[in-house]
Amino acid sequence: MGGVCVYLFGLFLFWSPSTFLQAINKGEEKVIEVLVSILIFMSFTLVSYKKKKHKKKSNHEEYFIMYDVLSTSYRDRLTQKIMNAKHEIITTNIFAATKSSIEQSLTHLSKNHIEDIVCYGLGNFSECKIALYQLALLLALQQCYDCEVLLYDPQFKELEEDILMTEKCSLIAYNEKGKRKVDKTTLFFLPHCPNKLFNNIISANWGLGLHNCVIIGNRFSEIMAGSPDRELQKHLPYLYFIGPSMVEIEIPNNFKYSDVFNDMAVHSFPIEKLLIADEQLWKKTFEETEDESLELITKSVNNMKLEPSFPL
Repeated sequence: MGGVCVYLFGLFLFWSPSTFLQAINKGEEKVIEVLVSILIFMSFTLVSYKKKKHKKKSNHEEYFIMYDVLSTSYRDRLTQKIMNAKHEIITTNIFAATKSSIEQSLTHLSKNHIEDIVCYGLGNFSECKIALYQLALLLALQQCYDCEVLLYDPQFKELEEDILMTEKCSLIAYNEKGKRKVDKTTLFFLPHCPNKLFNNIISANWGLGLHNCVIIGNRFSEIMAGSPDRELQKHLPYLYFIGPSMVEIEIPNNFKYSDVFNDMAVHSFPIEKLLIADEQLWKKTFEETEDESLELITKSVNNMKLEPSFPL
């Protein structure tokens, strides 16, 4: 990457502004992003140089204009890619399958609508097509249920945050680590996220409050089958003990890219199942251990993303 930056910086020094603007029309997003970074560096350097030396700059105004054009071009292209992906998702079976699974879960809850959507750990959708398509599904669900969408990922870039807000999404200001207590029907959207997030959502709403939670994430049955009971009780105690009170509806993975929506399900907690649980269960508090999964929530859920099986 360093060699690429040096090469592009050399081009920047010797190309004229008009040649630069012609080059970006070829549409290489990665190149555009590097060029924007170089222009930011150059503009700060030039301003600093003026303050210190009080010398006249030669045509640097053109490069400020180029920075604006590059930024706008990159943003517009990324926004269009998101809209294209959303349209594609809506017209494929994965959206119908996801919506059907959610509707079945709402039926189990005796509810008919999602009121809020909370998404953790989406990832950098400007760089990763897995995250891009997951965002497209999220926006399709937002449109379907006409509800507020709140997101958090510590790795979101400023441009990504701006685009999300343009799409009428709200950003969560700090790392909740999944410990959000809700009082209305809320869809938690956790594609391929650490299981600790799943556990923490259940912990925050422990008791009859789970009736308000619908969770799209890694299949509960796969989580239970993948680790010994003692490890689950140690690291994911709330997830482990909620099993009998949960309904899991698998989302068939029929998307053209198999590693975008694989091993996912919709999980809900019907009130009748919660009411027949032992009352002592709801009075329990479990000692939770800090483990690798929790650390991933703090650092970046991006690290849990699958490597795409298709080129970026």
